[in-house]
Amino acid sequence: MALIAAQAEAQMQEVFRAVLGTAGKRAQTTLLDEADSRPDKHNRPNGKGGAGRGAGSHGWRANRTSKRATVKNMENEEVGADELLKLLCRVVIRQEDTLNILKQSTSWVIFARTETPSVIPGLVMASQKWKEEITKPNSQLSGVSLHTTLLWCLLNQVMEILKNVTEEQMKKAKESGWCTEQGQWVYQKWSPANQALEQDVARVPLQTSAMMKLVEDLKALTTAEIVTAFHSKRPLTPNMQGAMVVLQLGVNFRKPEANKFYDLLEQLMGQASLQMGGLQIRKEGYKRSAAVSKLDDAVGGGHRSKDGDFAYEYWS
Repeated sequence: MALIAAQAEAQMQEVFRAVLGTAGKRAQTTLLDEADSRPDKHNRPNGKGGAGRGAGSHGWRANRTSKRATVKNMENEEVGADELLKLLCRVVIRQEDTLNILKQSTSWVIFARTETPSVIPGLVMASQKWKEEITKPNSQLSGVSLHTTLLWCLLNQVMEILKNVTEEQMKKAKESGWCTEQGQWVYQKWSPANQALEQDVARVPLQTSAMMKLVEDLKALTTAEIVTAFHSKRPLTPNMQGAMVVLQLGVNFRKPEANKFYDLLEQLMGQASLQMGGLQIRKEGYKRSAAVSKLDDAVGGGHRSKDGDFAYEYWS
């Protein structure tokens, strides 16, 4: 590594020696010229006389002008500070927008019901078990992160639910429109007109075996290199309050395996069989946080910069 750095240094010196040398000489010449052009203190005219505040003196006028200039400079500094704060706010908004765009390619949201049937109790127990095991010497979970453990446990619960569907549960699933009369699990989408989920006829329903294979493939790919994050937006406890828990899932995008993982998640999105475990999954949408939206309103967002750069456009 040191050899490479030395080679790079030598190459840079060889290429830019003439330029850097000329620049150094120019700087020295400029300094000498400036020094030569300065008047000698001993040759300065006598400064005495005419400096008082008597007749013919303008010292008081110069003093007033100096004070006015000072006040004006202070006003300019205040305006500059306000403008700087506004620019800083816009940088924050721009960063938020950039992150939101990136999240649409790397982030997923899983909604989990707290009422039975629910995977939340299983996740709570898995979290407690991981924390117990990870502290033991020579733990089998050494090197296994909590977020990959929890996602693996969630997928495992989905498999167990599908494997053990009873006739009564299947009957309820058909009545709810989650599966066909032939027992195939349909895909659903949100209907703005009806304000409810309805079957997505553009997507082919899945057999239980195909659904289980899909989940099994996801489990096999649930590694720290692929799953970058998996956590709840609020602490998981045995007695969760509220109807729903929101889980954030982050997926890497620099490996072929990660692309496969992403494709499998797309096949899960809208799959009604997940309703058997109280789950729904979707991609992260583009939505600003309440704080950033308020900040954008405060600085007058919704305008494009003068250079027309898309990255500088702020919209509500």
